[in-house]
Amino acid sequence: LGRTTSVPHVDVPMGADPCISKQHATIYLATNGSGLYMKVSGASGIRVNDNYYEAGSRVRIPDKSTLKAGNFSCMINIARIKEGEIPFAIPRLDPQKLNLAQAFPYEQRT
Repeated sequence: LGRTTSVPHVDVPMGADPCISKQHATIYLATNGSGLYMKVSGASGIRVNDNYYEAGSRVRIPDKSTLKAGNFSCMINIARIKEGEIPFAIPRLDPQKLNLAQAFPYEQRT
């Protein structure tokens, strides 16, 4: 998550609010599958369900959590799927025709 700039370097743009850092936070799935977590890196911090977390904090994100920073606000909905079920269609790719520059157009992903 990060501030919207003229060159997109974030997966989730949070708007052009100067209170939001270019790389404000990173959301990730725990390696043991225990849930979603967020590492806060923005200087102005972030609120999760009205609890404030400063830069450097790591916080678990429960289902239906509300994230707020500056003028940005969103709700996190964690999908529940059955074991072995794929929640989206995976396209068949021909490795001979795959253009990585088109598949991954940004130099850096957050």
